[in-house]
Amino acid sequence: MFNYLYSAFPILLPLTCCIAAEWLFVCRLKREKRPVDFFELGVFYSAVVLLYAIFPAVEYLTGGLSFSVLGEYRLFRADPSPAQLGPIFWYYAGYLACFVFAYGRFRGQKVVAQQPVVGLDRRLVWILGGAYACTYIFFAVLKSMWNLNTPESYGETYLLYDGLPPVLQSMANHMVGVALLLQLLLMAFLMLDYARYKRWIYCWLALDVGGIAIFGVGSRTGLMVLLLSFLITYNRFVKKFSMRTLATVGMVLFVVFMGLGVVRALSSSADNPAFSLMGSGNEFDNLLANAYDLHDLKAAGDTADIFPQFYFADFTRVLPEGVFPSGHIDPSRWYVQNFYPAYADQGGGFAFGVIPECIVGLGWFDVIWRGLLVGWAFGMIHRFYVDGANTLWRYAFYLWATVFSFQTFRVTTFNLVPRAVSMFLIWWFAKTLLGLLQSSAQMPAVSPSANS
Repeated sequence: MFNYLYSAFPILLPLTCCIAAEWLFVCRLKREKRPVDFFELGVFYSAVVLLYAIFPAVEYLTGGLSFSVLGEYRLFRADPSPAQLGPIFWYYAGYLACFVFAYGRFRGQKVVAQQPVVGLDRRLVWILGGAYACTYIFFAVLKSMWNLNTPESYGETYLLYDGLPPVLQSMANHMVGVALLLQLLLMAFLMLDYARYKRWIYCWLALDVGGIAIFGVGSRTGLMVLLLSFLITYNRFVKKFSMRTLATVGMVLFVVFMGLGVVRALSSSADNPAFSLMGSGNEFDNLLANAYDLHDLKAAGDTADIFPQFYFADFTRVLPEGVFPSGHIDPSRWYVQNFYPAYADQGGGFAFGVIPECIVGLGWFDVIWRGLLVGWAFGMIHRFYVDGANTLWRYAFYLWATVFSFQTFRVTTFNLVPRAVSMFLIWWFAKTLLGLLQSSAQMPAVSPSANS
């Protein structure tokens, strides 16, 4: 036992620091003499980061300081030692510590608003629902006009639009994000008038789950966005969850998320075993594998072609495709196309992650400033929400930031920037349309001419 603990020490120490940082953060919040809200933006995000650190570490430690062949293939093939993985887990610990420090410093002290949301306009349900339906119409028309075949596997969904002109590819990618935002906004609106719309809400959830049972598992993001939007709004405005219920719900969500990934991998393996072998690892192992792999690739000098352009990758995606001669910079696509081209040709990809960003960048300097910056940004978003009037759009923005916060760690640091632009455009569209409807309703009737 002593020999095992001695060998595992390079993993156990940063893992302990991760848990200690989260524990101190929660203790600080508890000093405010009120229950800790798990669905508060910073609390939720810090728990996500901790999970991304703990899951692969526990898997490695319980596997006898090795990764299983049934897990992430890159990690199994590399068979890293604890000393090789230790520096990466220290990055996890450093990032989490910087985040909770900055978030706790800037979040403010006010309680999250629990009063009902004011200013709900029921016409919004038709505007949001109609816009959501338009996204489906857009993809149906696109597939019909360009004779696009239905993908036979999950990987092929990422190749579906490759043959289209760059402008249409960019529009299709943006429309996927818009559909997710509209889904979140529509669920939030229905939940804020829960007594009126509860039958519609449960029918929608049943249809979404039924669609997976009938058509198979595709992207899990849509279902998770729907469920989290439902649970967070229910907890905040309908009925507060007890800690026991919250723990149970969290465990069920985690099992569902992981289980859908396993089912998807198994379904892909029926026709393409190689694809399943590369993609069989779970979400958490994939990010660790990215970090470990890129650590070696950087040491070999193979990452210089993306530095320092990748710092601006998320900001360039705000602009349409074609503005930049070399196209948009996508670290995930760059990584898989350069180092796993066969996997990329099958539609495979790796999400990338903020720790790989730090490794490709300036190491510890990136870990510190990224953790502090995200903590500051999320702290200011939380303060913005609790300091103002409890309106639909203020709550929707906070809900959006909470639900999609994981993308800041899973994909890239500024991944929410282009999504925020889409959120603003949806808000502007809805406000403008409501204003036109209001003006039309108030327009006086034209009286018949006296000479007619």
